[in-house]
Amino acid sequence: HTTPASVFVELGNIQNSFDQQRIILSDTRQALANWLCEGFVTDYNRYKKKTR
Repeated sequence: HTTPASVFVELGNIQNSFDQQRIILSDTRQALANWLCEGFVTDYNRYKKKTR
């Protein structure tokens, strides 16, 4: 068994009024989730290719 990797990602500053307004919008949250997921999958696939 291996210990799963963990990541802390800060997507905005809740004290900042601009960030507050961005985070409220569901389309913005979904776009951020999509970008993060795409990045994680891309990184994982690159890692898999290196370890073969």
